[in-house]
Amino acid sequence: MKVDWSPTQREALEAIESLAEMEMLQAYDICENCTDKFVMAKTYHYVYKKGKDKEIPRQFRAMAARENREVWTPELTEEAIRIAQEGIQCKMDYVRVHFARTFDDDIETYGFRGCTGSAGVLLIVALGGLLLR
Repeated sequence: MKVDWSPTQREALEAIESLAEMEMLQAYDICENCTDKFVMAKTYHYVYKKGKDKEIPRQFRAMAARENREVWTPELTEEAIRIAQEGIQCKMDYVRVHFARTFDDDIETYGFRGCTGSAGVLLIVALGGLLLR
């Protein structure tokens, strides 16, 4: 079903598309600068995948609930979620291929040892940020 977006809605979707395209900058950065297999896999699973599957829908739905409902219709919200998730999926695909080539392993099935849980995730994200500098 094709939706006839208003000019304001089209503008919002174009901004979201631009942001989704910028997701690749993170993929290029981690692939160029991170040499730690564990950190790359943790970032992929706990930042990218969790963001795509849980955080993006939650954030867009929360924003839609507090914004102008004539602009942020349920259809626009779902389209925004789709666009953002597609951008993150492209980033994940790029990192997955790089991981396989670099470490000769599948990032989706890579077995983690060590840090687990939310405290471990925060530690890994912080360490990942330091390694990517």
